[in-house]
Amino acid sequence: MKKEYLLFLVFPISQIMMIAGDYEALKNMDVLGIVGILLSIIADFVLLYVLIHGSKKEKLEKELEKVRYLNEIESERNRIMEKRQKELFEMKKNFEKRISEINDSIASGNKERAEQDIDQLQEELERSRPNTYCKHAVINAVLSEKEKTCTELGFSLVTDLMIPAKLNVEPLNVCSIFSNLLDNAIEAVETLPQAQRRISVHGEMKGNYLFVKVENPATKEHVQRKRRKDHGYGTQILQDLAKKYDGQYMAAYENGVYAATVAVKAV
Repeated sequence: MKKEYLLFLVFPISQIMMIAGDYEALKNMDVLGIVGILLSIIADFVLLYVLIHGSKKEKLEKELEKVRYLNEIESERNRIMEKRQKELFEMKKNFEKRISEINDSIASGNKERAEQDIDQLQEELERSRPNTYCKHAVINAVLSEKEKTCTELGFSLVTDLMIPAKLNVEPLNVCSIFSNLLDNAIEAVETLPQAQRRISVHGEMKGNYLFVKVENPATKEHVQRKRRKDHGYGTQILQDLAKKYDGQYMAAYENGVYAATVAVKAV
């Protein structure tokens, strides 16, 4: 039982002790007085029950929200992987088709046509090459999807990442860290005028720790907004992940810029 619950027990216990200590007064008390005292004691215990039950319910709701969020992250990761596989399959089919056309042109002696097809194929391969933000595959996949969202909203995602291919952090947790930080940033800048929309992501290893910092402009009203239903647990998840990996989550708002930093032990 938590300390605050034990402290709450002081009220009914003190009432019982006070009554027991003045036994003569209790004998002379009428029925209504005794009933009133008993009801008061019962009320204290009822309030204690409500306090404990309410606290457990709130904790359970938070845990369920975390599970829902992590499931969404897992679904998003699976969706990204499936999309990548589909894109690679389509690229493979197109590549085989273009190679076949080039071979046909060479076989027919149309060297000029073959050279044009080769140049065009090279351009297509360059355009289809996935963006590489760092050496970590999961981070690259998350940032690639988030950058597409930023592009749709009319602004760019500036990245500066020096992160190795292997981290001693579960891939799902890596995905959760970057997804949550960027989702919060995108939500903040989406409400701003087009000219003010920008997000920067910085990540690097410092000793055994991975530091990830996301900065974005935001209004004071957005930063101080109340937590909404089914929202607002992302920060708690980041705090829990930081704690899990002996790290820290920090956030600050200064001069119209919101900066969120996560540090986790990754080596």
